[in-house]
Amino acid sequence: MRAEALRDNDIGTDRRVISECMIAIGRDLENVVLSRAVRYHFERCVLVNGEKTVVFR
Repeated sequence: MRAEALRDNDIGTDRRVISECMIAIGRDLENVVLSRAVRYHFERCVLVNGEKTVVFR
């Protein structure tokens, strides 16, 4: 799910972006991913089967 969220929230950057901005972007993206995961779990859209996880949207 994290890789999917990263693709969904692709952030374009260039070499001029300073490290503080990249850190802030990373924090924001982690918050988005976590909130989406909690929402899917709360809405019972997540099925865990052994070592595999299926997310229904």
